[in-house]
Amino acid sequence: MTETVYHVPGAPRTAVLSDFHNGDATRVLERVCQRVPELICLPGDVVVGVIPKTGLVVESERNVLPFLRGCVAIAPTFMSLGNHESVLCEEDIAAIHAAGVNVLDNAWVSFDGLNIGGLTSPRVLDRRAYLAAHPSAELYPKRRRGPWTRIRTPELAWLAAPPEGFRLLMCHHPELFPQLPDGIGLTCAGHAHGGQWRAFGRGVYAPDQGLFPTYTSGVHRLGGNCMVISRGLTNTYPIPRLNNPTEIVFLEP
Repeated sequence: MTETVYHVPGAPRTAVLSDFHNGDATRVLERVCQRVPELICLPGDVVVGVIPKTGLVVESERNVLPFLRGCVAIAPTFMSLGNHESVLCEEDIAAIHAAGVNVLDNAWVSFDGLNIGGLTSPRVLDRRAYLAAHPSAELYPKRRRGPWTRIRTPELAWLAAPPEGFRLLMCHHPELFPQLPDGIGLTCAGHAHGGQWRAFGRGVYAPDQGLFPTYTSGVHRLGGNCMVISRGLTNTYPIPRLNNPTEIVFLEP
């Protein structure tokens, strides 16, 4: 696992931990604790999303709640919802809040002079729309990829008038970056897993971007917006990562 530091004027000391996927909490938390961040941002996919026979997803994936509580013990922690969070029910979200994490669901929050936002994955919106249209459907369907995974449009209207001051938006999907309105400032993303394999400084494949994707890691700028992409903390594919170690991203002013 590598540690990458990006210097962002105006940003607090921030740890960006994306795509944890019920991974090794101890190793990640030890690294983060050594850096003493002022803020921890989790831009989605904290869970794997395996449907339990009983109980909650965040309880059945035994590393998730210890990871979240460990983050909160280090610094104030904020989270946005990624595509794997599409399986979470209201009780799961309540358990995450109870762990001390502020879940931002298409919303901004003011914190210590900052404005922190969370853009919810379209996959989460898909599932909500499906359950609203099919009230008798199973709360936990048998498969994470069900009949609701058709919409690819995020809700962006709430971003049209961002609050004044420094803005940090958590957006799990980096491919949505060109759709964000100008003036957001800094966006933290994940999802692409660094492109899985990397060759000549580029990722080979990323979900929702396909072969030789544009947004897999590093810093990208469009207009007045800047995006930092984490390569993620784990590997959830049967294909190994090549030339592409897992990554903790730190932001420094």
